[in-house]
Amino acid sequence: MCTTHDGLLSTTNLALISELLTQRRPTTSDKPATLNDVRWRRRLALLFSAAGCLLISNVGGCSGAADPPKPFPGGPVGGGTSSSGGPVSSGSSSGSSGKAGDENVIADPGAPCDKDLEIDDDDAYAAARAVGICKLATDDDDWGLISAAYVMVNGGKPVDNKNFDLGHGLLTDLGPKVLPLEGERLLALSSGTARAPGDKGYKSPAGFEKGYGPSESPPGFPKESPSCPGVTTGKPYDDIGLELLLRPPEGAQSLAFDFSFFTYEWPDYVCSEFNDFFVALLNAPPPKYEDGNISFDQEGNPVSVNNAFVRVCDCTMGPPCQAPPEDPVKEFDCKLGDKLLNKSGFESHAATSWLTTKAPVSAGEEVQLRWGVYDSGDEMLDSTVVIDNFRWLGDDADPGTLPIE
Repeated sequence: MCTTHDGLLSTTNLALISELLTQRRPTTSDKPATLNDVRWRRRLALLFSAAGCLLISNVGGCSGAADPPKPFPGGPVGGGTSSSGGPVSSGSSSGSSGKAGDENVIADPGAPCDKDLEIDDDDAYAAARAVGICKLATDDDDWGLISAAYVMVNGGKPVDNKNFDLGHGLLTDLGPKVLPLEGERLLALSSGTARAPGDKGYKSPAGFEKGYGPSESPPGFPKESPSCPGVTTGKPYDDIGLELLLRPPEGAQSLAFDFSFFTYEWPDYVCSEFNDFFVALLNAPPPKYEDGNISFDQEGNPVSVNNAFVRVCDCTMGPPCQAPPEDPVKEFDCKLGDKLLNKSGFESHAATSWLTTKAPVSAGEEVQLRWGVYDSGDEMLDSTVVIDNFRWLGDDADPGTLPIE
């Protein structure tokens, strides 16, 4: 089957074919190909693949259709039907689905509040509603959302680029297996387009470049993965963030949210300079977490292609799966299979399952939470995070992330 790559057949990219063919790459035995050379060859292959699909599509020989959906362990969340034809969660008046096993959720009186949101709403307050943050703080003594803004991943003002807003979306689903855990929408942030295949504005994560970067890293980053010693991560490209200023309610001792991270960098660029990241930065940072990042695995790895939670994947000879395939440096158990990737745009690549991050807060004291995602090292292959089910908890919690069972 030939698979199309939306966005690769622009006039610019087609013109690149002749340019790429004239470039000289290392070929002698004493100068082996570098990662950049591998990415050069990969892009050229994608361009020819897309061009070939275009040429034969008129005779019905090219298809981008995915395999029919199959049940994912545990089944989809909730019921009903989304605007794109997939099931959605029935929601919860408390703002929590209960999937993470929380027993002391402090209810948001307005939740759920995302029923009538549009996918391309550029109001950051709408993004807060999509994750279950409904109550606004009415004065300095009231709890709730104080402010919301889309920003660069380091907290700076967004670039003046028309593609920046494609990096955020309020989705009904990211394929039939990735559904809201609260309400009817999830927040997507992407170094490509925060859209599911079939959504207006969608571009394949295989080849969409927004055209901005390198940007400045968040404070404390780049933070290298302990599982990839000696690897230096590149600067951010095509980054986007959502920054929320919140005041916790009386009795709150911690906050929690759920997310799932999808990356096109797996398996070819594991433990490389192209380690795309999702960050969740809390200010004021919890003790012993000076950079404020509260989302990481049990080994201390930030959320990237190298993270131990990347278990939604598959390979020809596995699982387990060795990555990169041609020169393995890391093994992934891939115990969750690849069904969660169905019609997400990340088929044949990888994701985490739904994860829950928690961190301590103090009631009445303002906290700033910034979620961000970015390409690392270049802008070629993209990563997306979906976030939902933000909640306040009456129980104390250490910073960290665990899978939703």
